[in-house]
Amino acid sequence: MQSEEGTTRIRDSVAVGQTAPLEVHGNENNPNEPANTGTQHLGGQGERAIHDEHKVSSMVKIEIVVERFRTNTRLRLKESVQRQYTSKFRVFAKKVDLEKYDSRQLAGAKGKALLMKYLEGVPKPSWRNSVNLIKGVWTYGTNIAFPLDLKRDLGKLPHVQRGQTPSDDVIKTWNEAMKHDPDTYSRLRWHLFGMGLRPSHLARLKWRNIQYDPTGKPTSIYADGSKENFKTRSPVAFRLHPILSDLISKWAKESPDTYPEHFIIPWRALDGTLTPGRELELYQSFNLWVQTRNKWKLPNLRPRDVRHWVSTTARKHGLSKQATAYMQGHDSAGDGMRNYYDNPELTDIYDEQGAIFPGGPLATLDPIEVRVIEGLPDDVIDLVRAYMEGRTGTMEFATKMELLRSRQMKPLSAEIPSK
Repeated sequence: MQSEEGTTRIRDSVAVGQTAPLEVHGNENNPNEPANTGTQHLGGQGERAIHDEHKVSSMVKIEIVVERFRTNTRLRLKESVQRQYTSKFRVFAKKVDLEKYDSRQLAGAKGKALLMKYLEGVPKPSWRNSVNLIKGVWTYGTNIAFPLDLKRDLGKLPHVQRGQTPSDDVIKTWNEAMKHDPDTYSRLRWHLFGMGLRPSHLARLKWRNIQYDPTGKPTSIYADGSKENFKTRSPVAFRLHPILSDLISKWAKESPDTYPEHFIIPWRALDGTLTPGRELELYQSFNLWVQTRNKWKLPNLRPRDVRHWVSTTARKHGLSKQATAYMQGHDSAGDGMRNYYDNPELTDIYDEQGAIFPGGPLATLDPIEVRVIEGLPDDVIDLVRAYMEGRTGTMEFATKMELLRSRQMKPLSAEIPSK
């Protein structure tokens, strides 16, 4: 019989993701029959029992792999970078049902086939990044040789292309659907994305990042990139428009936990179950996004696309680079010495954001009615329409309007309903 120490060694080896070196000997004429000679012969039911135990214990467990990866890379990778790796690995593992396979299968042709199957649903320019992220967790979390060679098996890959801004119509379709969504959690996420934030920004914003006025009304959000472990050190700072302020107040009443150090948007399962204090990881944020898209039968759109749209909309409406950078968590210094020295106070940033986007960027999608009370020259009406439709920036509008007024034209008396 095999010693207890030997059996323990097999279990320990398998537990860390290694293939246990089992010594199983059978009759060369009939592998199902015990051999007449051989070392460490287990024979019969005992042999099969150890084999079955090995097969069960060597099945890949995603949570164990992720935890081992974090432990092995904690001195080299920031926690935010670790999350990028583990989020991609979780998406891959779920799609190919990785826990159905053991370490021996994954080290060979099956592992390679699963990786190629996953890549079929990934845009080819993103293959390199996807494989590298999965490989990192695979290598440091499973101790199994990575079966895919990027150059040999994938060949020359196209470079990642910069995403384009989606049309207003697509954003508007989503925005109209979310107006009718009764779920405060989902609507709040949508309007935070509508400020141009990354999914990681949403996931790591905490209740203490909200500023309030003397009456207790939420007025703005400020979060330091370093303290909140964002992708970059750049802070997020933006004024809360009325809809977003009301949603935060409403969510504060519905949320089971508003502890200052806990997340505003915590982990949420697809069945709606919340886990206060747990960060909403990227793969689950994506799952919730897809759930919303399917629920309302919406066109394809990613949070990254919304971020592109906000940036373009900010440019069209004349929001400065500094105010836009704060809103989206970019470096407000930007390129060039002019931007470096142009560093306004946060109160000025909030005022500018409020003046350009009083109802938030998404409010620019709503139709604006201009009702003329008194007769106005056509050029004044045309200028107002161009401004409300986003064809003229705020500074250009003010300059031209001042020029028209200085020509002693009739006073402007257009009534523009506030949002």
